[in-house]
Amino acid sequence: MEFNIFPTNLCKAIAAALHFDLPTDPTAPKLQELVRTLGPAGALREVSKLPEDSKLSREIVKYYGTIKDEFKP
Repeated sequence: MEFNIFPTNLCKAIAAALHFDLPTDPTAPKLQELVRTLGPAGALREVSKLPEDSKLSREIVKYYGTIKDEFKP
């Protein structure tokens, strides 16, 4: 990463965005279908073109799981 700063908070924000599921939003159902069929790493790859094995992708997927666990009903 430039300046040796890892974008941790950006990874958290992207992970939260992967959970976005507002039925009235035109893109949210498509995103959720990608997450359901490809998993969070695959959906991220499809929408961002980040390789699944990149450090950024791994961190985003890690936070995706953390957020999911945090907001379980």
